[in-house]
Amino acid sequence: GIDVKAAAAAIAHSIVVQSSDCYKKHHDDQEAYESCTAEFCHAQCSGGAAAKACDTVCTRNAAALFQSFDAQHAAETKRLKAVAKEAAGEQAAALADLAAAHNRMAALNRRIA
Repeated sequence: GIDVKAAAAAIAHSIVVQSSDCYKKHHDDQEAYESCTAEFCHAQCSGGAAAKACDTVCTRNAAALFQSFDAQHAAETKRLKAVAKEAAGEQAAALADLAAAHNRMAALNRRIA
């Protein structure tokens, strides 16, 4: 017979993968994201006696994933801004070191001359 747990896991994985693709395309527009996932869910669940229930479960789970993807996106954006800020600080420190070295060289050149 059919391994129901394996089939459910495969469907759940497919919902996450397809929803992630929709989020990448429509991360700034939840309505467009939900339209994208609804298309996938309808195609995934078409046919069979349980098509309506499948479509409902798929759409509901895909909609819930938007919030999760949004939180992940916000956390990644925050992390990248922190990395950029740190890099800018390191660059400023390096430039200050370079300016100090230049001033020391200029002072040495004046003493030698």
